[in-house]
Amino acid sequence: MNNRPGYSLRNSQLFRYYRTRALTFDDAWTTGEQKYSELLQEGIKDQSLRFKITQELGMVCYVLDKLEKAIHYYQDCLDMLTENQDKNQLAWTTHKLADVYAKQGKIELAIQNYEKSRTLFSSVKDHYGVAWSLQRAGEAYRIKGQYQRSETALLEALNVWQTSQMDENIGTVLSTIGDVYRYWGMLEKALTYYHQGRDIYQKQENRFGLGWCLHGMGETYRMQGAFSQAENFTMESKEHFKQMDYTYGIYWNMYALAELSRMKGQYDKSIEAFKHCIDTFQNIQDEYGISWSLHAMGEIYHSLNKLDEALQLDQQSLAIAVKTEDSHLEGRILRNLGEIYRKIGNTDLAKKSIGKSLDLFSEQGSRYQIGICKYYLGKYMESESELEEAQKLYLSSLDEAMRQNDVYHQLAAVNRLHIISRSIGLKSHDFTVRMLELLSVRPDLLPAKLL
Repeated sequence: MNNRPGYSLRNSQLFRYYRTRALTFDDAWTTGEQKYSELLQEGIKDQSLRFKITQELGMVCYVLDKLEKAIHYYQDCLDMLTENQDKNQLAWTTHKLADVYAKQGKIELAIQNYEKSRTLFSSVKDHYGVAWSLQRAGEAYRIKGQYQRSETALLEALNVWQTSQMDENIGTVLSTIGDVYRYWGMLEKALTYYHQGRDIYQKQENRFGLGWCLHGMGETYRMQGAFSQAENFTMESKEHFKQMDYTYGIYWNMYALAELSRMKGQYDKSIEAFKHCIDTFQNIQDEYGISWSLHAMGEIYHSLNKLDEALQLDQQSLAIAVKTEDSHLEGRILRNLGEIYRKIGNTDLAKKSIGKSLDLFSEQGSRYQIGICKYYLGKYMESESELEEAQKLYLSSLDEAMRQNDVYHQLAAVNRLHIISRSIGLKSHDFTVRMLELLSVRPDLLPAKLL
């Protein structure tokens, strides 16, 4: 069985053996766990064989989401390896343990183990191992919002795969770098990497990688307010995953389509979709998906001015985001909470929440998210009758939205600038013209649907 974490689970010896006996994917792995556990209980004296079986059990439990068991088996493997100091096996087992921590949402522990495995791989000159550790660490740094470190690690991994001409891994890293730039707010750069990744995946006929790459493209176009392109790519991604019977990918595309409905102002449709998303993510115990869905529901109720419901949902989502160390989502929730607090008249909490959100995105270096924070901070200043300060913040937000070709947030900022310019006796003609220009391109983005 291939010990490297990037191999296809469907190609493993264990999976093939039980799959040929007409078992489902989950049944194949469940049967495997049972058989391996029976072997281990027989008291195998051969240390090498005992190690291999324990390692297999760690992988099986990882696949079946029995993560505490997986940690137990991998730590047993590490204890066995410490005695004979097989550094290559030590590196791969440490790497797999990091994968489990990442799946648990224990991102800091995952990063520590990825960095440790990278050092071990370097010591035995296993360049592929180094690249895998860099790639997975890059993904973990992205979740923590450490985009600069994520970019550095992933570009190093990309260099190894390109030198080795390993196209499958090149496509994966290109798509993952696209994810990083999307969360970082560098939307045009994200699309460049997604397109490159898509070309490689299509050449390889890698439907799994292509599905996730198309999903990322759809999310990026949605963030830009290009709803038609967003829907096309998301539906294409969903169809790929349906053909593969890959439910997890289908769930995340359901989430993306629900977000799209929310941004288009189709609130009843999106509420039902997000309720379904929450149910499905709860069934598979995916806290990451639960927290994002709860926050999206909170944004809808916020838009409907149902502030008590919005506050409750965002507070639930925030607790999970902090637990799973998802600093990007934490920043978004705090920003939304700030606006809710402003509307219910709690100005101290409003300013504190938006300020903390701004601090988080400043630490991450996400100019795009900082621009959106400045828009909300502008609304706070506007409510405090600090109109000149609000105008500065809206202009700064507008500049960033224009830099990222984000029509949705451009129109939101221009709309507020148009309103306050009249209030403080300035000419609003330029902003009126700009609003008309934007609406001629995107007539679906009417001011009533804006932030």
